[in-house]
Amino acid sequence: AASNLDSVLSDELPRETPTGLKWMDDIYTPRPGNFIVLAGFSGGGKTALAAGIATSMSQVGNILLASLEMSKDEILERAIPWASDIEISRIRKRVLNPEEKTRAREEILRRGLYITEAESVYEVEQAARSLKVSKGIDAVIIDYLQLLTTPNNKRESNRAQEVAAISRHCKLMARRLDCVVYALSQLNNDASKDGIPKIHQLKESGGIRQDADAVFMVYHPDKEEHDSAKNVLNNLRGAQRSQLEEEAFLKAKTVIAKRVLDLQKGRSAEETSTQLMFEGRYTRFRPATSTEWTMKWK
Repeated sequence: AASNLDSVLSDELPRETPTGLKWMDDIYTPRPGNFIVLAGFSGGGKTALAAGIATSMSQVGNILLASLEMSKDEILERAIPWASDIEISRIRKRVLNPEEKTRAREEILRRGLYITEAESVYEVEQAARSLKVSKGIDAVIIDYLQLLTTPNNKRESNRAQEVAAISRHCKLMARRLDCVVYALSQLNNDASKDGIPKIHQLKESGGIRQDADAVFMVYHPDKEEHDSAKNVLNNLRGAQRSQLEEEAFLKAKTVIAKRVLDLQKGRSAEETSTQLMFEGRYTRFRPATSTEWTMKWK
């Protein structure tokens, strides 16, 4: 205890593990041992946010990304636009020119980004521990928590209890490996009714809420406005548009791109939020301008 007291009373600040995304770190910068949950509606951008965190953090550290929803190719398709400013449609269509291929390869290979296809929380920790021994590790990112399993002999009697056990293991993994563990989480089906997700709407959330050091939500600020603009966009997409229709198309795209990054739980941190825009061409986020944020569809 004496050594810990000396550490707490020293002039040195506690170690932190920033994401490198200033707009996120300004809200909450985790310490090694923290368990962070990223949640949002399906299609709202939480996987893109996870890819951005992984790509940014891996510039200066080693990151293990465990994806149970996407293949390694799909993960890299999302990481390359963050790293190299190449549109994701060109990557998916495999039409990159030689210069773009070289830039993408160099940008990804110089990062400490590692990917595992482990399916159980124990396998994820084994992969993370192996990386820690061989190269060191700064963060584990799991996409997403409700898809993780436990060994058959460790299964709980119901799924809610099993998810709680997995959540607890994620927290202990962060402590044992002295790194940050990020886990994406689904929301309950009723979360979309009012358009603003709350922490109690995390799917099978009891254990997750208890174990997480911080919970971020990412969502559109106005569900009705989003749905209205999306209908307009779908009606105009692919059509030969007049000047007025083109203006409506671009306005709808801007409105749809709005996102709130909302810290709803944070140890020793004030609950707050920031305004973002989702750039679909690059599957990434950036801070919103005041003009973009105040733009209304109607």
